[in-house]
Amino acid sequence: MADPGTALDQLPTKVKSVADAIVRAARKMEIGSRAYLVPVGNDLPASFILHNANFHLSAFLSVGEQERRIFFFFSAPGIPDRLIYEATLDLSVAPVASRLFDAPARTGDVRIRIVQPPFVIARPTRDQLNRFVSDHATRRNAMLLATGSLGDEYLGAMWSSNGRFVQIRFTDAEGRGSTIAPHHDTAPLAPAMSLLDAVRDWAAEDFDKGEAVPFTRPSNGVDPLTLEIIDRVLDAYREAQRSVASTAPDPIDAASGLATEYELARVMANIKLRLRPDGTLATDADEKDAFHLRLRVGIEPDASSSAARLVIGPPDFLVDGQLYEAFVGLVQKELRPNIEQDERNSILFGIIRRQLRDSGIANAEDSVIRQFLETKENFHSVFRIKRDGDEDTDIIVLQGRMLGQTIVVWLSGIFRVKAAAEPPSVSLLGDWECLFAVQRSSSRHVLDGQVIGYVRRLLLQIRTWIGSFT
Repeated sequence: MADPGTALDQLPTKVKSVADAIVRAARKMEIGSRAYLVPVGNDLPASFILHNANFHLSAFLSVGEQERRIFFFFSAPGIPDRLIYEATLDLSVAPVASRLFDAPARTGDVRIRIVQPPFVIARPTRDQLNRFVSDHATRRNAMLLATGSLGDEYLGAMWSSNGRFVQIRFTDAEGRGSTIAPHHDTAPLAPAMSLLDAVRDWAAEDFDKGEAVPFTRPSNGVDPLTLEIIDRVLDAYREAQRSVASTAPDPIDAASGLATEYELARVMANIKLRLRPDGTLATDADEKDAFHLRLRVGIEPDASSSAARLVIGPPDFLVDGQLYEAFVGLVQKELRPNIEQDERNSILFGIIRRQLRDSGIANAEDSVIRQFLETKENFHSVFRIKRDGDEDTDIIVLQGRMLGQTIVVWLSGIFRVKAAAEPPSVSLLGDWECLFAVQRSSSRHVLDGQVIGYVRRLLLQIRTWIGSFT
């Protein structure tokens, strides 16, 4: 029988019932522990040691066909015509000596802060905007990033008053600049690699590195349904916290002075969204240019109140973990010679070698190229630029030293990715493509329209969620 789905506004009730059940179970364990640990006629011990109780919920989110309303499902089968968004929710109930504060009366009482990516320059000066973005740039229509592995390069992006992309301007550590305008369908490598370096460091910290600043709800560029997801998670925390706090202890414990208080110690929601360029939820499965964004909402009490922490990031940007290792393993497997066919080098190796020599790096012996490709530290990142059904178009970036030069290789292919498998698996569908293999300092326009589109969408989502700093 197909899962009928539950309206998202019922999430607080569901979470509250789970929290109630956890507390009831914990109190039953207290009674059982007392009966087991304390022989008849003995005095009660000074205290009992109880641990946190954790609950994990996996679900899927979908937008209703008849109305713009979100539903959540516990199983995906049976709803093939509606796009489904992955979501998980974890909550933790903990024993406390005494509660720090009353549960929030209203969702608005929960303070919300969003983690600002560490490479965002929050309040650029007029001189910085002029030098690194445009004479027409302001804090309201532009964003400035300190990029590169050392943060000594600058990437400025500017949008028009109606939200249309105007330009990206890149300045390297030596002050050399380049511009990507809306009509450009090719671009040099340096701006993208500088941004990828910054995002790589960001992703290595699970996108949770950076200053947490007050969250101002975007007035445009974010679907109201996405903001509703945040509100329902906050509602769920508030309802569950109030319910846990109102659960009465066992009368025997209360009389003995051993009554244990409980508190909802933490709620964490992870949601993977697909967004159109205008920020609305992509509801059609064939929207190939949709941008994937992970939204993490974490709420926990601090010294005097409840605080929510929002974290955003591209979930399809990999720098470590099992899925990343699956991509690396696939490339390294494909680089091995086919001994049965008496091949000295694999097809993939031949493709990369040809690109290197076409780029003028002709002196590299096969052994030098192979050492570069087989060095795991040279695998920079993997990111998805397109999804078509269950097929992903991904780019695998390698960067390292060869013959005294910094070489960058971008491989691309269509893959079937099973991220939920144990362990995750990746298989190539079709042929490998080496987009380019060049010196990092090359001024050649090697980036195509798909990659430029990915960069633009990533910058737009960062700007939309982080907001303007005035």
